Amino acid sequence: MESFKKALMAGVAGTVVMTVFVFISHYLQLPKYNFQEMIASYFKMGAAFSWFVYFGIGIGLAYLYGAFFRTMLPTHSWGRGMI
Repeated sequence: MESFKKALMAGVAGTVVMTVFVFISHYLQLPKYNFQEMIASYFKMGAAFSWFVYFGIGIGLAYLYGAFFRTMLPTHSWGRGMI
């Protein structure tokens, strides 16, 4: 249960940071990509459901990273997070 709590916090934090960068990419003259809109169009559901799925994917990827890939990387914990 402790690993799920860590994955929940890391997944939410990582998803928020990635979302902020996606939203400001338009102002940096980078291509705009809206993940939430893509999920909403795929499932044909409302915005609240697509945000729930979006954060669920982030939390799921953080859990998979912590459960399987974290021990395979060759450096300390802060360096693993950067990879």
